[in-house]
Amino acid sequence: MSPSDPRQKSMRGDEDELNLLRSLLKNVPLSTDPSALSSVVGRYASFLSFTTDDRSAMADDFFKVATSLDNPCPRSVHTFHWHLCSRKHEYRSITQYEKVRARAPVHVEEMGQLVAEARSAKPQHSEEQRIEAMACLANFLDEICHAADLAEDLYDEVVQSKHFSPFIRGKYAAFLARNRPDQHEASLYHFRTSLETEPGNVECMLDFATFLSRSDVQTAERLFKDAMNKELRLYAAAPA
Repeated sequence: MSPSDPRQKSMRGDEDELNLLRSLLKNVPLSTDPSALSSVVGRYASFLSFTTDDRSAMADDFFKVATSLDNPCPRSVHTFHWHLCSRKHEYRSITQYEKVRARAPVHVEEMGQLVAEARSAKPQHSEEQRIEAMACLANFLDEICHAADLAEDLYDEVVQSKHFSPFIRGKYAAFLARNRPDQHEASLYHFRTSLETEPGNVECMLDFATFLSRSDVQTAERLFKDAMNKELRLYAAAPA
């Protein structure tokens, strides 16, 4: 096989992933609690999710393992939800995510270190992967940890990127709506632009409806109903 052979590249990619998984598992003590194991498996699933090739499909299986354990890691649960919405465009909630959101704010140690690592990380496959991972962490810090200032540090870089996707834009709009009332017009702009580009983004519709519920009840009600109808159609179309 030549160095440029696609099969050889795939083998190298698989070997890299196996080495990453081995290194993560080495840090799990034999008497570990399920939450720690959920964190490790969830980190590997996140790595797979943010790749730009077909191996990202493997992320589903690892996320399901990570979130099926007792007391699953909140970040693993959040990233699984992000993966479903942003990467697969499956705007459906999962029970574990609703439980994590109900417990918010969730305390996570060394949040500042997480931000520093995210900003300095080199993309495994592309710059798009790094921006997606930064946006996911920013949303986690905002929605689950209520650490708005740390989330803003990441969003400041994300919004300047050419990989500022409609889904990320919608989440940034929700961040502004929750935490920066002085940027009301900017939040409106990002909500509307996100939905114009990706009309089926149920997450954005719900966030926008919540944002409007204090000022434009009629539009908020319409968005809530549209979101419910889209969700019902998604469930009706899903295989049994």
